[in-house]
Amino acid sequence: MYLLRFPTHPGCYLYTAVNMEKAGNFLAVLDEVASLYDVYMPFGELPLRVSLVRREGSPCCFRGSHEIYLNTEIRYVSQAAYQFAHEMCHYRIPYLVADNIRWLEESVCETASHFFMRKLAQSFSTRSDYPELKS
Repeated sequence: MYLLRFPTHPGCYLYTAVNMEKAGNFLAVLDEVASLYDVYMPFGELPLRVSLVRREGSPCCFRGSHEIYLNTEIRYVSQAAYQFAHEMCHYRIPYLVADNIRWLEESVCETASHFFMRKLAQSFSTRSDYPELKS
């Protein structure tokens, strides 16, 4: 297993079975989602470990242990971006939400996923360092 650091977020890591050579685009997309959150929902630098977990109950966020589980594979970059944007929203909400309004948090995070996917597409459409991610 490999622990790969996000390029511009030194406290964030991807825990995966593949090395950096195979995970480069995947990691760049997660890092860009985190950078977009820094702009639109700043929270300061947080430690975070992102793991790829193929099981029921994923994707999910564990605020207390600073972990996000994504239910995807390294080759599904778009799916990972969407899941990560959703779970990052949960992660950046600083307090536990009461059960009776949990639906509201889910609605906000689902909306955030859509918002950040559009921003991510705009961001990569102008970058030359990852030409394969332009479309």
